[in-house]
Amino acid sequence: MTDVAIEQNAGPVPPSSRWWTRPWVQAAVLAIVAFVGMMQYQYVPGFVEMSDGSSELRSTSVGLPGADGYYHIKMAWLYRTGEIGEAGENFHWTRESTWNGAFSDKDYLFHVYLMPFTFFADDAGDVQGLLYGAKLGVALLGVMLVLTLFTVLRRFEVKQAWLFTLCLVAVGGTYFVFRLNLCRSYLISVILALIGWTLLARRQRIGLLILATVYTLAYTASHLLIAMLLVRAVMELVIGPREGSTRRADLKSNAILGACIVGGIALGCLLHPQSWNLVKLWWIQNVVVLALSHKDSVAPVIDNIAAIFGHQTDYANSVDIALGRELNPTDGPAAIFGTPLIFFSPMLLPLAAAMVGWRPKREAVLTATIAVVWLVGYMVNGRFLEYAAPFMTLAIGIWLTELLSTQQYRQWMERRPVASRALPISAGVVAVIAGASIWVGAAISYRARDRGDIELAARYLHDNKETHGKLVWHDRWDDFTELMFFASECDYLAGLDPTYFLVHDEKKYEDWWEIKRGKRREVLAPIRDDFKADYILAHRGSSEYFYNRLNEEARAGHLKLLIRAEDDAWSLYEVLPKEDLGP
Repeated sequence: MTDVAIEQNAGPVPPSSRWWTRPWVQAAVLAIVAFVGMMQYQYVPGFVEMSDGSSELRSTSVGLPGADGYYHIKMAWLYRTGEIGEAGENFHWTRESTWNGAFSDKDYLFHVYLMPFTFFADDAGDVQGLLYGAKLGVALLGVMLVLTLFTVLRRFEVKQAWLFTLCLVAVGGTYFVFRLNLCRSYLISVILALIGWTLLARRQRIGLLILATVYTLAYTASHLLIAMLLVRAVMELVIGPREGSTRRADLKSNAILGACIVGGIALGCLLHPQSWNLVKLWWIQNVVVLALSHKDSVAPVIDNIAAIFGHQTDYANSVDIALGRELNPTDGPAAIFGTPLIFFSPMLLPLAAAMVGWRPKREAVLTATIAVVWLVGYMVNGRFLEYAAPFMTLAIGIWLTELLSTQQYRQWMERRPVASRALPISAGVVAVIAGASIWVGAAISYRARDRGDIELAARYLHDNKETHGKLVWHDRWDDFTELMFFASECDYLAGLDPTYFLVHDEKKYEDWWEIKRGKRREVLAPIRDDFKADYILAHRGSSEYFYNRLNEEARAGHLKLLIRAEDDAWSLYEVLPKEDLGP
């Protein structure tokens, strides 16, 4: 039989049997891996020694990673039960905060997202049900982030996008893994930022309008879309216009995109249940907090700008304020050794390009620029790591894809066929193994061994109905999240951010600060008469002097000790009315 006859009689070429190369298969595998990993982190299963000497496989992470998750899942519960709606603008749970009288939920869509997960709880006191809902909710949100990164990598035509998605953990390091597993709304912000960068690259006006609207409803950082657009616009002026366009045309196009983003933000504010209050909260969250966390640099600038418009601020000389550790700058050694791929990639990738004589394409330069901007943000403020890691992963993926497609690399492949194939495979295997090791190490290191050191005090408030509706004076503002979780029946001073307290009433904030720091001899009178507190939760760690003064007041019959920690780390007192006091 001739070759022609064979060709004519041959059947159709069977489809490729490499089913694992299909995007939906890769996405499904990534989703499963992400979900299993997230749930492993949330529970950290391990063998626990029992009282009889035997060992059982149990969860060794009994609480939520971080403290804010307790507040968020309880807020979702209160939305579901209608209590947030009943309170309206008067968020009485934080009586000395700007929220009391001008409440605005900066995490509105996040709390709406968490609402279905509260159905695992039977009532407000069902701790295990609420914890399970929070853990499951954040695990699914982590899956969404992974799938978003995978999709964005594919949209930027990164080859082996699934592998670069798995490399996210190796890029971000242990602290990123910890931040990824917190039940907090910035996970939605990272997802929307990645989508936003893709829409900016594709100049999708309607998409940006919708995205900015959703962003505003979900998190008080929708201005990041404008910031990314500005970075992109400036770099486009530097590197030149797009093919077939001009700098002027690109500038006009970017201006229209900016208008769409601003329009989306305005629409989001209008759709938000507390529209005007959201604008005021944005100012506090993004300007005042920034000024107070950088008094020597940012605060004077904001004070001067405010003076130009006739508004007097004095953030540079404001009262001391203890903000969250995540707002602190990142130490150099922590960035170098904790996140080496984030720190060194902006240096090594251009160096590799120069060595092979390759000029990166337009999108590679633009994405690398925004990744470096996030790196700078991470160095200034540790919380930007959650943005720096996925954006640097995206930049690395784009650069390596283009670098491996160059003529120089192909020629090297022909000269070194074995090494050229082994190198990317080996790099991928190392990255996956490193990522798995980092993940497990982070889970073990950061696991929640308890549900907060004040759980017993908060449970006492929940269990004793005479405390309900009363005000608890607490000397640590960050205790609020756990107090709210266990005992939402009571009211507290402030929470989530002490700046809300300071802006609401600077005089009271200064009194609170000096009392808890042991700078006042008289402590009971201002707590009882000025703050109108019914209970006091105090920690020995705040001030030995203040803690001992409360003990003296209790011995004198002015306070009633209700419960104390076994190690005497904290005490909960009832403030006795004046008429009940002895001579």
